[in-house]
Amino acid sequence: MRNTRGFTLVEVIIVIAIIAILAVITTIGMTVYQQDGRDAQRTANVTSIADSLEAYYDANGEYPSCLQITAPATEITASDGALAGVNTSTLVAPSAPDEITNSLQCTDLVDPSDGDYFAYIGDGSDSCATVSCLEFTLKYLDETDGTIKTISSKRTVNVNTSGTISATAGAVTYTTANVNWTQISNVTGYTIQRDTANTFSTGNLTAVNTASSVSSYQFTNTAPGTTYYYRVKATTGAGVDTVWSNIVSRATTTLPTPTIANAQINPRTVTESWGSTSGITTYTIQRASSASFSGATSETITGTSKTYSDTPIGTAQYYRVRATILSGTTTYTGAWSNVINYTSFVPQPNSAPTVASSISGSTATGTSGSVSCDQGATPVYSLRETHKANSGSGDSWTSWTAWNAGSRNYSVTAYQGHEHKFQARAACEYAGSYSTARTSSTAASVRGINTPATPTWPSSESKSWKTGTYGHYMWYGTYCPSGTWVGQSWFHSVPWSGASPAHNYHEFGFNDYWYLGPSGGANVFYEARYTCASSYTSSSWSPLSSDTLWVHW
Repeated sequence: MRNTRGFTLVEVIIVIAIIAILAVITTIGMTVYQQDGRDAQRTANVTSIADSLEAYYDANGEYPSCLQITAPATEITASDGALAGVNTSTLVAPSAPDEITNSLQCTDLVDPSDGDYFAYIGDGSDSCATVSCLEFTLKYLDETDGTIKTISSKRTVNVNTSGTISATAGAVTYTTANVNWTQISNVTGYTIQRDTANTFSTGNLTAVNTASSVSSYQFTNTAPGTTYYYRVKATTGAGVDTVWSNIVSRATTTLPTPTIANAQINPRTVTESWGSTSGITTYTIQRASSASFSGATSETITGTSKTYSDTPIGTAQYYRVRATILSGTTTYTGAWSNVINYTSFVPQPNSAPTVASSISGSTATGTSGSVSCDQGATPVYSLRETHKANSGSGDSWTSWTAWNAGSRNYSVTAYQGHEHKFQARAACEYAGSYSTARTSSTAASVRGINTPATPTWPSSESKSWKTGTYGHYMWYGTYCPSGTWVGQSWFHSVPWSGASPAHNYHEFGFNDYWYLGPSGGANVFYEARYTCASSYTSSSWSPLSSDTLWVHW
């Protein structure tokens, strides 16, 4: 029978020790293997993140801020995010807890115990925390050797700080505006942007570059009364710019609105004037015949007044003015002034004219007194006349004579026994236009009546019978001037002896009566004379006329 012998205790102990050693060796090897795998994953992830950060810089001219980089993974990997296109798994460190979706942090890694995170270290400025960074360093753990590895940005610039440029709006005029900023070190220049919107995305965007030694810039191509927005950033020799400064705004000075007034120089000349304003040397003035300024004439002038010497008489003219200024190649205009409504007219004479009337022979003349006119106008005169013999009849005036600047007289034929009455009027004339006339009172003169001709007697007697014993004889005188009449007559007869007393002073044209006697006839001697008269005057007696008539039964 064969004997079977078991393991001794020593042998068992040895085997256990060998197994333990092999287990330790296997565990150590597995741990190293796992560490290497995690290190490779970290390196790949960080490299992918670094590449994406460089792509971000290419598009934006800056690196994302800590605030952007530590946002939720879905935000920073979106199409418009800081790490657009990066797989979200890349953001998580291999050993990070399951609840971590973005292992990027902006706090530094100080020891291997921070291996659950990636450190994103910016340029150290305050602005880098919330706005943008000029450079970065990515840090991550190397488990194999227990060190912290780094990947730096390709655009590493020598700028002490970033995002510290502070812009302020400076002085403005109508066409200029200043922007100022604080300088920073180690830059090659500055870029200044101006726009009419704070988005800096309009067609009015203007960008200029300046030297590093300046801290202000004046824009000269500005529009008056317009708000502009400004921002500044620094540039470097490495082709890297700082972040934009704060945005400031300032409105340029608004063009003033003139206040227009006018003054008349003469009836057709008017001057429009307005107060001067600092910085404004040109104005546009308009004149029109309607308040809407339809069809207005415009003129750009220097100075603060405009004189028109062709103002239409009697027609309203409207005036307005506005300031103009040239900025670059563009002319800007301000608001229109108040509107002046002015109607040019020739002023009346300073007083009404006087009038005088005179008669010389067979001519009656009216004379106007002189008047004066203002504003360069010329006095002109016109007269009219009326005449009549009977004061009880109405006036029949002639037409006014034509306006005359050289004569103040009006002569007509003077009629015997007539009152000739004159009236004058005066006006002011300028360039063929006349003022409203002023009229005088009236003045009158009377032409006397010449001594009438000797009366004449009829060639044959004229008899009539009255109650058997009376007859009468009628004589005829000459006519008085036209319009006058016989004023007085004297008629005298002397009968035969024993007849009735003579009859004296009969009214002209009356009959003479006499007593014939018992029979036969008698010679009767007659005498007569007369005057001519009107309502205004009377002539002297005519020469005496006599005649003898045989009166028979």
